[in-house]
Amino acid sequence: MQASQRRFHLGIYERILCFIVLFWAAAASFHGYDTRHGLNYQVKGLERFRGMLDGTASRPFIYRQLLPATANEVDRLVPGSFKTRLASLVDGDGEKFYEAVFALPQQGDLDYFFRSLILYIEIFLSAFAAAYFMFLMCMEEGVAPIASLAASVLFILLLPYIMSEGGGKIYDYAELAFFALSIWMLRRFHWWWLVPVAVLATLNKESYLFFLITLYPVIRRRYSLVMSLVALGVLAAVCAGVYAMIWLHFRNSPGSTVEVHFQDVLRYYFKPQHFIGRPLVVYGIFAVDILSILPIAFIVWTIRRGWGKLSREFRRHAQLAAIINLPLFFLFCWPGEARNLSMLYLPLVLCFAFNFAGFTGMDTRTVKQS
Repeated sequence: MQASQRRFHLGIYERILCFIVLFWAAAASFHGYDTRHGLNYQVKGLERFRGMLDGTASRPFIYRQLLPATANEVDRLVPGSFKTRLASLVDGDGEKFYEAVFALPQQGDLDYFFRSLILYIEIFLSAFAAAYFMFLMCMEEGVAPIASLAASVLFILLLPYIMSEGGGKIYDYAELAFFALSIWMLRRFHWWWLVPVAVLATLNKESYLFFLITLYPVIRRRYSLVMSLVALGVLAAVCAGVYAMIWLHFRNSPGSTVEVHFQDVLRYYFKPQHFIGRPLVVYGIFAVDILSILPIAFIVWTIRRGWGKLSREFRRHAQLAAIINLPLFFLFCWPGEARNLSMLYLPLVLCFAFNFAGFTGMDTRTVKQS
């Protein structure tokens, strides 16, 4: 039996315990993200943040509408009296509270206060969802629960480092959550349950359309060739339709549909000093850029140790993700932004999980099936 076919049963206490651990790991990750460059933007970042909420940001950032649009809708539904009362609760320490948490320049900016609060909550919940769905995905791939938990905690804590260069994007946690949720759902449910996920994920970021292509091997494991192609075609059509509507709605916004940075990337990576390690501070301690030589060497080592334990379908998913993501990374992404390699996150998470399972004596080849 393949490792990926194993099922692990968790009792109520174990589920609650995992929930608590993942919740606080996500909280720590979110704090590392936020204190570095989340909603605590300087003037330029604050303008982009407000532009996302107001629908005036430049393309392609304005296309990523899920979280800002949700915040605006909640703001529309909640009575103004409640928002005023909520703002008054922090009246004594209001200025510090507004500036440190919601990136608002003055205490009386009620127009952005409540929407900032909703967006703040949404980003944290996205971080928690990403951690939890990675945990479920790893267990579904046949990794023992404690190793799945350890890998999910490790990766969610690594994300602020990965998002260090050009990071602070409000949709990155949600993107990872949708990626992990999609693979888990394809393991457990019929493919058409992924249609609403595809709609929301594309509203969050257009990268989901490309990620969807990498899911073909996962779909193919359960369905015939014809049905797999039908499923992929329907899901891709849904994503393309959602993206087309967003594009049409914001077609007159400033900016362009994509930003090409190929020449910038070439200049950046032909300078050896960028691989030595740019110092940065996350969680209040010094570290080095994730794309410097030592972190890259450790990641390669991790993948080499865990690659053989991945299922055949997941290895093919990883290969497709590399084929699609790497050209996009070099063509359209700002130099040094490791966060734009997001399609490769989940294979790395699973390699972490299998490595944890190995050295804790919980390798799926020796653990008794529940």
